Amino acid sequence: MNGVIGMAGLLLDSGLDGERKGYAATIQHSADALLTIINDILDFSRVESGRLELESLTFDLKGLMIEASELLTFQASVKGLQLSSDVDPRLPDAVVGDPGRLRQVLINLGGNAVKFTASGQVILRVRCAEQDHSRVELVFEVEDTGIGIPASKLPDLFNPFSQADATMARRYGGTGLGLSISKRLVELMGGTMEVHSQEGLGSCFRFRVQLPVGTLASLAAPTEDPGSRIPAPHLRVLVVEDNAINQRVISKMLEKVGHRADMAGNGIEALAALCERPYDLVLMDCQMPEMDGFEATRLLRDPTSGVLDPQVKVMALTANAMVGDRERCLAAGMDDYLTKPVQMQALVSLLSRWSPAGERR
Repeated sequence: MNGVIGMAGLLLDSGLDGERKGYAATIQHSADALLTIINDILDFSRVESGRLELESLTFDLKGLMIEASELLTFQASVKGLQLSSDVDPRLPDAVVGDPGRLRQVLINLGGNAVKFTASGQVILRVRCAEQDHSRVELVFEVEDTGIGIPASKLPDLFNPFSQADATMARRYGGTGLGLSISKRLVELMGGTMEVHSQEGLGSCFRFRVQLPVGTLASLAAPTEDPGSRIPAPHLRVLVVEDNAINQRVISKMLEKVGHRADMAGNGIEALAALCERPYDLVLMDCQMPEMDGFEATRLLRDPTSGVLDPQVKVMALTANAMVGDRERCLAAGMDDYLTKPVQMQALVSLLSRWSPAGERR
């Protein structure tokens, strides 16, 4: 998927004419759809095996609602739908929980609402049901004026691989896993989910969760807009990756934004390259034959390893984005990580965030 999505993106940026650009866009959209299916299956597998854990972070709930609404705006506008967000002004400034998984539930429910609504509106709501100095009970609703759900289908709606009828998958697509995963995520948060629907008149999905109240002081610094950053200087980057297609994708991405890329196929080759010449950054795959990225990073951090710069910035390249993966990367001596499939915007943001002030040629 890294190769397909990465190459499709590079192809779209290569100045294709109308028809060829349409073909490349179709490839990219199809790959994105396939990636969504893969992620749904992986999430379902993790939930079923009990391996899906939630993070506990302080975050701005009002900001998360705005972000979720913005992510759905384009889909709604294409269909001529009115998308609105109704946020209770009594919400605390910060709450503690897993913002990524909460956003996933909202986007999943909101995306379904847009998908199954031909005209009218979709509304995202959140209100405070109860609140004290330490905890708040939140009620989220996603309401639409779509096709609705027959009463006979409601009992099975949250079962995995279930859709209202056999024609749904053919007409609207999807795996039938999204609602099941969303409900299980809410239950992992200690909450409940329900649906009220009338065929032909629309649906309202509602879920409740209780979250600890956070403080403004503990909020992470706001994410900087990558577009407002000063562009990274021309960098010399060592890409440590055993897959030849991934090597090509990442090197082309780096070249496109003005950086020079050298390749290493495993940790042993990476250490040899770092002993021969200095690099500004290392993009290190975690899973490789002979020597993986974790071991290579631990070794290069040793001042006696022979590498020219034991403090070189090392960014993990990983297909895993589960709780604990980032901690494992940092424990090995890596500075940050980038998930696959690698997206150009995410790569540019990472390079801007970590590039040194000077240049190496």
